[in-house]
Amino acid sequence: MNVPTGYDYVVSIGRQGDTAAPRGDLLECLCLENGNLPIFECVHTKANQALSNAYRWAAAREHKSSYANACKVYIEAFELNREYEPTNPLRADITQLLYIVANLQYWRGDEAKEGKAALKQYIQEAQIKVYN
Repeated sequence: MNVPTGYDYVVSIGRQGDTAAPRGDLLECLCLENGNLPIFECVHTKANQALSNAYRWAAAREHKSSYANACKVYIEAFELNREYEPTNPLRADITQLLYIVANLQYWRGDEAKEGKAALKQYIQEAQIKVYN
């Protein structure tokens, strides 16, 4: 007899299957040009990679961890969330990233440490751009 381990169901929102993984260019570049010198160091590339890595971790563990399942759902619904802030999608991205980072607390290893740092840095720079 097969006894289910973990969760009996998984929540999914937005794109699913092979198309659910985040696009490589999901987060926008935050560089503000001041002549030829960027005001911000460009962090969106690292943050986009971190989202992809976090999604892989979450998809592999979604049946075993409610945090992984929530993280996966928030990443899948990333673009859908922008509809609630049509005039300021970066603000919607900040909100979504805060939920994603909060659910990454059980993601471990060097890749996780670098990924969480990249996402937190992106959030900080995005908040400066949106709220200043």
